Amino acid sequence: MALVGFDYLAGLILARQPPAQEGGRFRPGGQSSGNVGREELMSRENDEKAQKIHNPQAEFDKPSDVVKDSELSLTEKKKALENLEQDAHQLMTASNEGMAPENDHVAEHEPKLDEVVKAQQRIGEKPQHKPTQ
Repeated sequence: MALVGFDYLAGLILARQPPAQEGGRFRPGGQSSGNVGREELMSRENDEKAQKIHNPQAEFDKPSDVVKDSELSLTEKKKALENLEQDAHQLMTASNEGMAPENDHVAEHEPKLDEVVKAQQRIGEKPQHKPTQ
């Protein structure tokens, strides 16, 4: 009788067990934590919060809405507003170089630097004042 490697046997054993699904994720060995709903909900909430921070333009109509959001901490609001400020600076630079948005609808919904600065001041934050290039 030939000896078979441990990794090979472990693979066969795991392959026989049905995989458990948890929030769309595979859990080896068919194990389940029992908190599927709670973990999935927490993951979804974290994803939504991350979206608000890293892409606030898609989540908020105007910078003052960031300030009013009760789900974000002060630090998270500062980061979201910093991201909006960077976007506003980039748009100003592009506009100054003759690269204004072709669509008026897009231009209306882009963050305006003065609105971002006012929102930052409301939470006690000073704007970055990065020079445009």
